[in-house]
Amino acid sequence: MINMIRAEKYRLTKTKGFYIFWGLILLVVILDLATNTIGAIGLGVGIDTDEMPTYTKDIMFLMGNFNFYFFLLMPVFSIVVGEFSDHIVKNTISSAISKSRFFVYKYVICVVYGVLVFLVVNVGFYGLYAIFRSDYGRADFGVYMSRVMGQLPLIVMLLSVFVTVAFLFRKGAAYNSVMIIAPFLFEVILGICMAIPGLKDFSFLSKVIRYEVSTVMYNIGSGIDFMGSYYRNILIACVAITVLTFLLGYSSFKKREL
Repeated sequence: MINMIRAEKYRLTKTKGFYIFWGLILLVVILDLATNTIGAIGLGVGIDTDEMPTYTKDIMFLMGNFNFYFFLLMPVFSIVVGEFSDHIVKNTISSAISKSRFFVYKYVICVVYGVLVFLVVNVGFYGLYAIFRSDYGRADFGVYMSRVMGQLPLIVMLLSVFVTVAFLFRKGAAYNSVMIIAPFLFEVILGICMAIPGLKDFSFLSKVIRYEVSTVMYNIGSGIDFMGSYYRNILIACVAITVLTFLLGYSSFKKREL
């Protein structure tokens, strides 16, 4: 177990992926500090733009937190897929730990690390914004952190999905292809549907858009129906998906040959 922890520490802090990961995050933070737009990939369908109130930049950063979908793919890749790619999983399990404990260990490491990254980056942005753009208005820190914590269940859910997919595919090319292409394909399909006259007002499509992950991140960050029925539904869905993906990954890894 000690050797596994050392190996994990090396993967997370001593590889090129570590510097690329934090370099990309730093680049996004700098660009967000320098602009007055929501720098995020996704639909972000929250408020009609004609009625959009003026948000402070720190809140706009939270509204763009769907970026973490792409950021957090990287540490999961390093922690899980990297070990399969190096063909050392079988030796690790046969000599040091059971398959059950191996999965739980990797799952916990990925979720804890991802949550810490999410919290550090968001708190760090608030601090940097207060220092370098002190002449601009900003949200109360309590309000800011309540929305960060409101987004946290989605981050845990995404990490759970990432880990399960990593254990199912085991290969870097398959993992990256599915997890990177899927959200873009989903956004394109939704965008086309929204552009078709009359289809945008279809109740089912409206619900899909309202509960699509980038839109949910946008809405929680901006405070739309925060802690109301909308958020309660989101929380229930996050818990359900997190539990189901954990059970799927756990059971499939135990049954499959290495």
